[in-house]
Amino acid sequence: MARIVITDRDIEILKMVSRVGFLTETQICTLFFSKNDGFTLDLTRARNALAQRISRLVCNKYLEKTAIPSSGWRNRVAYLLGLEGAEVLKNTREIESKQDYRWLSRKANHLLIRSRHDLVTTNFLVNLIMLARLLSNFHLVEWIPDRDCRFYIPRGDKKLVVNPDLYFNVQSGSPGGRHIFLEVDNDTLDKKALRIKLTRFFQYYASRKYKRDLECALFPRICILTPSDARLEVMKTAIIDAKKHHADAVTVDVSRMPFCLATFENVEVNSIDNGFVTKKPLEPVWVNENGLLLKSPLIS
Repeated sequence: MARIVITDRDIEILKMVSRVGFLTETQICTLFFSKNDGFTLDLTRARNALAQRISRLVCNKYLEKTAIPSSGWRNRVAYLLGLEGAEVLKNTREIESKQDYRWLSRKANHLLIRSRHDLVTTNFLVNLIMLARLLSNFHLVEWIPDRDCRFYIPRGDKKLVVNPDLYFNVQSGSPGGRHIFLEVDNDTLDKKALRIKLTRFFQYYASRKYKRDLECALFPRICILTPSDARLEVMKTAIIDAKKHHADAVTVDVSRMPFCLATFENVEVNSIDNGFVTKKPLEPVWVNENGLLLKSPLIS
């Protein structure tokens, strides 16, 4: 196939794919090709134009495609950054810089795509971006995806790491905004693994290093999404137990660390796949580990 002329929109698509790690056709269509009728997405015409454009980008190695395993009754296609796409972006990568630009493609193609877990996280992010476009009083100030969301905790001659699935800062009214760590639970961690993950957040809180890393005075709210009500109950118990265990181990009080929990259904994580932008994450569908109903942690 003859080489194509890369457009500004192509570059924006490549940048987003590079930053997130992968995007599905629906996510790309939503962000770059859709026409909105309120919160309903008109993807019909857009999908035809997108399919043709993506096919050409794939054939010319600007994008590569792979199947996301176990993503429903059939495996869904995800688009990753290709070698030619990495060359286009060699001078635009903001978070990291390497002399060999081809590492961008290698990194993308060696991502561990963990099926529903990654789809939920990326759908949540795309929905946030669309909410910021549609609502005049809601602003997505900053976000860091899973692949770059690694914060190190000094620990003697070692470094521990806390790795949320997504970090973002939103403003909706009062200045300063809300800093959020998002964790998407896929019902795969046992009690021991959950305690270790939660303890890393406690250790990061105790280190106060988040003030420098994220330039925020208060520790980010930890928002956890679970696939079911039953798993949400398990998570609530795990947080309570981990707080008690950690309180006995260190002097730093973690009892007031803010946790907000909701199920996939509560926040409608499949809204983008179903053709609409949801405001559910901004509604009082969240609870804390004690089961108390909370207003949305995304609202200042």
